[in-house]
Amino acid sequence: SHYGLLMFGGRCGERFLNDVWLFDTHDATWAMLHAHSPQPSASCKRPDGRWAHSAVTHGSTEVIVFGGSAPGRCFNDIFSLSMPTHQWVEHECVGTRPPPRSGHSVCVVQGSMYVFGGNTTKESFNDLWSYHVDTRAWTQVRTKASPSARVGHALIPFGNRLMLFGGRKFSENTFDSALHCFDLQARRWSELAVGGLQPRVRTGHAAIPCNGGFLVFGGLSSVRDEYFNDVFMLRLFG
Repeated sequence: SHYGLLMFGGRCGERFLNDVWLFDTHDATWAMLHAHSPQPSASCKRPDGRWAHSAVTHGSTEVIVFGGSAPGRCFNDIFSLSMPTHQWVEHECVGTRPPPRSGHSVCVVQGSMYVFGGNTTKESFNDLWSYHVDTRAWTQVRTKASPSARVGHALIPFGNRLMLFGGRKFSENTFDSALHCFDLQARRWSELAVGGLQPRVRTGHAAIPCNGGFLVFGGLSSVRDEYFNDVFMLRLFG
C-alpha cells in the first residue's frame, strides 16, 4: 500500500524531537503520525528525541531507526516502527553493539543493515557494522584499508557492494571527494576512479540508488555557510 515519505525526529533550535510525520506524495500534504508502543514497558517504548540518526525501510511496512544524539549523549539503540499498526518496538539485540554515534550512514542489503562511520563529541569512526534485522544480530565487519573516519557521508547499496561518497573527515576537519566501494563478498574496500563533471566536496548530502547508479542532492560545502541544491547522477557499470 502507499505510505509516502516518513520523517522521524530531528532538531529544532534547542529542542530534540521524537515525533513522526508522513508526507503523502499523492496530494502533497503532511500529517503527524501518532506512533505509540504496544504497551508501556522498558522494552516497548518510543525512541528519545534525537538528531543525526539514521532510518531505513525493512520490507514494505517497517522503518528501522538507529543511533543519533541528544544533549550530553549519543545513542546505539535500535527501534522499529510498524507502518500498519503505528507501533514502536525497541530491539533486544544479539552480539556486541557498535559504540554510540551520530552522523553515520546506513543502507540495507539482503536483509542486513550496514552502518559506517559517524562520531561522538570525543571521537569519530571508520568502522563497518552489519545488523541482521530478522535475527536482530550485530556483527562487526572487519576490513583492511578502510576509508578515513567521517560524518555526514552517504552509503548507497549497489548489488553486492556498498558505495561511500562524501562526508567530512572529523579529525582533520577536511572533506573527502573520493568514491569508495566495499565488496561484500571479498570484504575489501577500494577507491574508484570516476570521470565527467564531479560534485564539489560536501557533507550532509542525500543519495539514493537510481537506474544503475545513484543520485546525489545538496549538502554543505567546505566553505562556511555555503549550501548546495544541485543534483548529480553517477552511473556505475559492472
